[in-house]
This record gives sequence, C-alpha cells and structure tokens, in this order.
Amino acid sequence: MDQDKEKWIDDKINSLEGMRSAKAPEHLFAKVEQEVFQPEAKIVAFSQWRAAAAVALLFLAFNFWAIGQQLQSPDSTAGQSTASPEATPTLVSDFKLYDL
Repeated sequence: MDQDKEKWIDDKINSLEGMRSAKAPEHLFAKVEQEVFQPEAKIVAFSQWRAAAAVALLFLAFNFWAIGQQLQSPDSTAGQSTASPEATPTLVSDFKLYDL
C-alpha cells in the first residue's frame, strides 16, 4: 500500500517534466508601468453637479417642511404628559404571549 502511494506521488511529480515555463510578451512590463503611472483625471460635467445640488436642496427642503408640519400638527405629543399611557404610542398593547 505504501508502494502504491509512493508511486502515485512520483507519477504526479514527474508529470511536470517537459513543460515549458510561461513567458510574458517583451513589452508587457512597459505597458503595465505606463498604465499604472499615467495620471487619470475624471472630469464631472457641470450639469451633473447642478443636478446633484438640486436634488440635495429638494431633499433638505422636504425635510424642513415635514418637520414644520409635525411641529404644527394639533395631535402632537409635545404638550402631553409622558406619564400617561396615551402619551407613548405602542405597537403592542398586550404583552401576554401565552395563555397558561
């Protein structure tokens, strides 16, 4: 059994004999260097900046409007006491999970 294992190992090691090593094209290194060290500048169009600024301003305006509406609403909880159970809205009113 050990001989079979050693023969298998020798076959695998010897299977690489006769193979040629890979060779890169002659000017590949120069091309890679040129790509790596070449400064790359991306120019963003002014219209894209304007569109992004407009969306940001609309988002901020909507947020300020929503906050203002929340503060002006008559059912706001700002004037209610936090001691009353009605002051804090809950999703679950009964925490009894099992009937024992």
